[in-house]
Amino acid sequence: MANLGGAVTFRGAADVPNCSAMVRMEHSLNVFVNSIPVSRQYDRNTPHKFPIADTCLIHSVPITHGAKTVKVNGRGCGRVGDNVGPNCTSVAEGSKNVFAWGEEG
Repeated sequence: MANLGGAVTFRGAADVPNCSAMVRMEHSLNVFVNSIPVSRQYDRNTPHKFPIADTCLIHSVPITHGAKTVKVNGRGCGRVGDNVGPNCTSVAEGSKNVFAWGEEG
């Protein structure tokens, strides 16, 4: 089911960990939530370990879909619950008082 909205995510916010923890790394240069740059669709997280068979490989992946109707620099706004990378994880942390609603874009 598509994410219908949630707290806007930002640089340094946590993603759900798998083999290791990771945070939102890439972000907008001029749009902020609570004075912290917003992380958007196609923005990557920090390098982290991802389980493949019996090992954990290091990779860094983007938010695959953000808000369809709330755009930041032409990209979907990242929100808690948005998917990160193909089959990797999802955004875990966002603003306590700024939200973006609507289906994934």
